[in-house]
Amino acid sequence: MMNSNSSSSSARSAASISREEQGSGVDNNDSGGGCSSTTTTTYPLILTGGKYFEVKVTMDINAPGGSKDPEKVEATCIKCQTVIKGSLKATSNFKVHLKRKHPDALLEYEKDKENSQGKRQKTQKTLNEKSLRQMKLNISSFKSQKEHSVQQKLDNNILNYVVNSMKPLSTVDDPNFVKMFTDISEQLQVMSRRTLGRKIDTAQKTVTDKLISIFSKLDYVSTTADIWSTKTRSFLGVTAHWINEATLERMSCVLSFNRFKGSHTYDKIAEMLFEVQSDFRLTHDHMISTTTDNGSNFVKAFREFGIVDYVPDFLGPEDTMELDNFSASDTLYEEVLLVNNSEELETRELYLPRHLRCASHTLSLLATTDLNNYIKNSLISRIHYSATAKCTLLWNMSRKPKSAEIIKEHLGHQLLYPCPTRWNSLYDAILHLMKSKTKLNSLFEQLGKANTFSAVELEYLEEFLEVLKPIASALDYLQGDNCYYGKLLPTLMTIKTKLERLQSSNLRHFSRVVPKLLESLEKRFDKFLQLRPEANEAILAACFYPAYKMRWLPETCSNEDKQRLQNLAITTLESVPVLPRSGSGSSSISKNDDDDFIIFSDYTRDRPVTCMEVELVSFLNEKGKDLGALERYPNIKKMFINFNTSLCSSGPVERLFSLAGYIHSPTRRNLSDNTFRNLVFMKGNSFFNS
Repeated sequence: MMNSNSSSSSARSAASISREEQGSGVDNNDSGGGCSSTTTTTYPLILTGGKYFEVKVTMDINAPGGSKDPEKVEATCIKCQTVIKGSLKATSNFKVHLKRKHPDALLEYEKDKENSQGKRQKTQKTLNEKSLRQMKLNISSFKSQKEHSVQQKLDNNILNYVVNSMKPLSTVDDPNFVKMFTDISEQLQVMSRRTLGRKIDTAQKTVTDKLISIFSKLDYVSTTADIWSTKTRSFLGVTAHWINEATLERMSCVLSFNRFKGSHTYDKIAEMLFEVQSDFRLTHDHMISTTTDNGSNFVKAFREFGIVDYVPDFLGPEDTMELDNFSASDTLYEEVLLVNNSEELETRELYLPRHLRCASHTLSLLATTDLNNYIKNSLISRIHYSATAKCTLLWNMSRKPKSAEIIKEHLGHQLLYPCPTRWNSLYDAILHLMKSKTKLNSLFEQLGKANTFSAVELEYLEEFLEVLKPIASALDYLQGDNCYYGKLLPTLMTIKTKLERLQSSNLRHFSRVVPKLLESLEKRFDKFLQLRPEANEAILAACFYPAYKMRWLPETCSNEDKQRLQNLAITTLESVPVLPRSGSGSSSISKNDDDDFIIFSDYTRDRPVTCMEVELVSFLNEKGKDLGALERYPNIKKMFINFNTSLCSSGPVERLFSLAGYIHSPTRRNLSDNTFRNLVFMKGNSFFNS
């Protein structure tokens, strides 16, 4: 019996030590069945600190196998040394002991319990308050960021709306405009006119930086330039153009629309153009050419300050705009490419790129100045002036409300009115009128006019359209948005071929006019039609164009000229580092607009022997006409981009003037020069601004 009690006492002592370690926060590792576990026991307040009870053991003697139960506890009363058994979850046995034996200790325990709960509640309250404040701050920050993002989007959308829709800047001060946004949210604020002006200035600088970054990565850039005048002010418009190397698509942007003060002299034009080039960091290495109209001030500016030593002469001696002190002896020819003198350019304070005359303007002179000069001294002048006078009468009547209603009711449509500055609009207006030629005489009667078209006059107008159709079609063709310089020579050759065919047809009124048009065409475009060396860049642009290659050459072209052009292409290819070819095969023939207008000739070549000749002949024999065929010929692709970056026409800058006319409306003529420039710049570059 004594041994049993001694053994039990020893076990309780060991268990007490284990529980004391747990109560002090020490991990207790128990082994059972070869496995070990770590437990940490937290005691209630009445058993904590040894103030009221001292924990002895957590052994549950009733548990199967005598295993430990962490929920059972034995503790010795500090005051009377009585052992009390209880549970960690239910401490009523310990409190009952204090109530019966030690009431003062129980009161002290209740005070300790209240203080402990108060501290916990205060701590929890403090934590809750901090969490709530942090949550409010996060929500406030989120709302602030969201409102700022929405406000920023609103500001950008308003700016784009005013610029791209060409609305007055005062739109943002309109109460009805402001109300549209404040009714949606009171947090939204519409910027003032002054703020809008500052944002437009900032956006203009941002787009300028984007363009500078784009130009820094390009090898070839061309420009167009012209001067636009209102009743009180003049502006110099400049546009830039390049070919996307990946897609081979022509890209365009607006460089400048600066105020041009004073006389439009050649030196001032050169100075302003060079300033634009400098602003966008365009050097002579980037600039391929600048296309302008045939104005003598532009021609002289490029003749005096241009990099290239010659200027293509498109003008005839009868034109009103003549070059000052310029003669045929000033023209210098070079065989392949006109090489720039880099040392001279570095020391020159001002330089301009190679100058190209606008081919569309020259063709317009052919259909206006040359044609009218012949008609007024010919036998058909009487019919011509009579027929065109009656057409003009109908066009003028269509601009009056009452007569316009009669025309719309009688013909079913309104009449097109020709634009004085755009010759092919005259052709389009007559063509539109002649579609209803059977109703024209009855229309005169409805309008109360005694005029009528005679059968001869209607026949004359039909021949007028037939003869001038090649020129009108060529003008639309060369002024397209995606026109490459390689289209110029095939277009000129096609005009010549079509006029020669008309010359051999049975024309009643224009039989003597067609030879005169042919003569003027050959005179104005002599260097191109004769394939002279100074037209080499246009020749190469066409040869490296998959839609044309060498097929545009006329049948009358001699073998010597064909061989010269082939050698020219090979020499040009060999002047650049050789790039490896990727892929082979032929692409499918694609139908495009070129097949509808350009006249091709059958032409084959002997197979050359050098590597560049092999690539060139392989390209020329390629059946594919789309630009994708160039991907198989990297050397030719590079040459295509080089020679086709230039433009045949200054049409892009003319279209810029149309935008400027919409912005410079009668109600907005008090815009400052800077604001007007920025509005035109941003509208012309809306693609890059987005």
